Amino acid sequence: MDHRSAFNTTLDTFKIPAARVAETSGIDTGKISKFRNGKQDLMAATPLDLVNSLPTEARAYFFMLVASPTESSRK
Repeated sequence: MDHRSAFNTTLDTFKIPAARVAETSGIDTGKISKFRNGKQDLMAATPLDLVNSLPTEARAYFFMLVASPTESSRK
């Protein structure tokens, strides 16, 4: 799964508000929203800041999603 989809799925699964991620990561809520909606890419360090701001269980889930094969890679 790509990072954007994994991030969105993680926030949805753990019911983590983007405002909380913004507060703990120091990244503007507008940038997070644009990233989540595919309207803006983030610099390499920024996605890691987002992920590191997640609770431990949510962070592990995110990395599990990213590491899981996608449907297209199984063919």
